[in-house]
Amino acid sequence: HPGPDGNGAWDWAYITKVWLRSGPYHPLQFPSFETMPDRVDADFCSAIPLGDRKVILMNAPGSMSFRINSNQSVLTFHAGLVPGAYLEGQTDGADYVVELIDQHGSAREIWRRELRPFTRETDRGDIPCRVPFNAVASNTELRLRIDGGPAGNLAWDWTYLSNLKIE
Repeated sequence: HPGPDGNGAWDWAYITKVWLRSGPYHPLQFPSFETMPDRVDADFCSAIPLGDRKVILMNAPGSMSFRINSNQSVLTFHAGLVPGAYLEGQTDGADYVVELIDQHGSAREIWRRELRPFTRETDRGDIPCRVPFNAVASNTELRLRIDGGPAGNLAWDWTYLSNLKIE
């Protein structure tokens, strides 16, 4: 579109080297994940350095979905909030939720972990999580959701994931 004066006579804009690619996620996008998601629904999801490693920053609210097989029965991952969220900011925390979604789209919550690092020091740092689940039909969806804390203020909810694996 032309600039604010509406005159496009010299507005010679261009775009170059655009590459759009579809397909499954690449392991480079999710360092430390042994299982790649099939879908990510988040305003922000990116690998960032945290200390001496990389984690996936996925600010609340956000979710990742995985197709699981009948021979899989355990999800493991590490969860947390970036230290600045509770040392510099005043996060009210976040909730990590795991759901199973059947072929008809019905979701069933199977696990929840509330992190409140501003008020509970035991919720600071890396929190290892293990979520066992019963055998399910092949092609069931497992969704890992991160919701904001109880106050509903997402300003400091800098949540992350690492070391994710489904076995």
